[in-house]
Amino acid sequence: MRQSVQVNLIFLLVGVVLIVIGGCILIFWPSIFKIFLAKELIIDEKSQSFKEWKSPSIELYFDVYLFNWTNAESFKFPEFQKPIFEELGPYRFREYRDKADLKFHRHNSTVSYKPFSTYIFDEEGSKGSLDDIFTTINVVAIGAAAQSLNMDYNHKKLISIALNGYEEEITVTNTVRELLFEGYEDNMVLMGKANMIEGFDISHIPYDKIGFFYMRNASTALSGVHNVHTGKDDSSKLGTIQNYNSGDFSSMYRGECSKVKGSLGELFPLDQKPTSISIFTPDMCRSLPFDFEKEVDVFGVKGYRYIAGERLIDNGTKYPENLCYSEGCEQFYPSGVFNISACRFSSPVFMSYPHFYGADDYYLDLVEGLEPNRSKHESYVTLEPMSGIPLEVTMRFQVNFLLKDNEEIALFQSCPTTFIPTMWVEQKYKIDEKMIEELKIAVKVPFFGRIVGLIIFVLGTVCILITIIIKCVSRQVLAETDVNLPELKGENRKPKEKSSPLLVDGKLRPRIQKMDQNVD
Repeated sequence: MRQSVQVNLIFLLVGVVLIVIGGCILIFWPSIFKIFLAKELIIDEKSQSFKEWKSPSIELYFDVYLFNWTNAESFKFPEFQKPIFEELGPYRFREYRDKADLKFHRHNSTVSYKPFSTYIFDEEGSKGSLDDIFTTINVVAIGAAAQSLNMDYNHKKLISIALNGYEEEITVTNTVRELLFEGYEDNMVLMGKANMIEGFDISHIPYDKIGFFYMRNASTALSGVHNVHTGKDDSSKLGTIQNYNSGDFSSMYRGECSKVKGSLGELFPLDQKPTSISIFTPDMCRSLPFDFEKEVDVFGVKGYRYIAGERLIDNGTKYPENLCYSEGCEQFYPSGVFNISACRFSSPVFMSYPHFYGADDYYLDLVEGLEPNRSKHESYVTLEPMSGIPLEVTMRFQVNFLLKDNEEIALFQSCPTTFIPTMWVEQKYKIDEKMIEELKIAVKVPFFGRIVGLIIFVLGTVCILITIIIKCVSRQVLAETDVNLPELKGENRKPKEKSSPLLVDGKLRPRIQKMDQNVD
């Protein structure tokens, strides 16, 4: 009996302990796992993700599509025929990223660095050669004309004379390699750098050649200093930018538009919500909003897809909060392009989606040869919501220059207002098989943890049920024993009849009886 009580007590204690452990796992395991996950994702030399963050091992491609201006000779005073464009490319480059001048700031859990990318032409993946001839807008001439807008009449005339003297035209024709990374020399730029053209001082501009990506290959000269949160003290800030070039605001814009905010597109905070995200782009000096579209499946992993919609390319005509990006503009244009002139040394540069996808028809009507297509020209980011890890990223943006009339500059006299597309770029990233398998396991850990917790909780419940059952059975047995016990006790209390040699069943033995008779 005593041994049964001890067994019951052991089962009870084990059951209680298992229920407590299982309940704690069910309640706290997701939070505990996120702590471990954040520790592995933070930007730290000891974290598992640090090496991949610093120098991505996944193949990255940088595709450039160029708009060759096929009737450029007809865009002259006084006719100015509508520009016709032919898309060339893609010209594909393999991009190898790294981060230079890495410096951790422990006091505020941030890290500073300069992006460093090496671009190598991928001939097999390209449609065309770097020696292809390409005609596009003359960025020197259009930049000089833009600078003259704030000058007095005499200085404007000096700019006009200089453009004529250096034989500048509205367009230029060069090889693809010159117009992209290698650059080409321009006499007016050389004179402007030496401050030899009155009113045309470009000594503050770091270029000595002209090229869309000149000084960007294997160099940190134009990359700027990025300062991002490591996520060490707060995982909700992981990968978000704190400062750019030592400032938490952009001097190019005012108000809310001046704030430096969002991710840099490599790391995102944990626990993403189906709302919106922001990506800061140094080349545009601003943050780009991406809005949640839908839930998608990427290699068997659930992801939230955020798209670059009409809000991103609106100039304030539809979304008033974007008006601060257009401050200082002489004229407002329909929604579909946004002004980054302040970020490009006052050159009239406007960004849009490729082929003016999603823009007002006003822009397509100005030119010929463009065909917007959502599947080819949309930008989006897909994140695994729990970890914030990018599953796929597709960024596509088009560079346009604004041409318009400038009566004091002979080259642009009576020029019709036209947005000239020059090129569009595409950068794509998709998680590889090795990383996706690791991510699949990580995503399932919280679920498996809950299953383990549930199993432990059930085992504890079973132990307590067994204790209850054993106790009930024991009570039943005791109850039955108590019912039969009085009869047994009563029988035991009857005094035993003493055996006697003279008695047999209470009667005298016959022999003794005979003896008694004889005596009589």
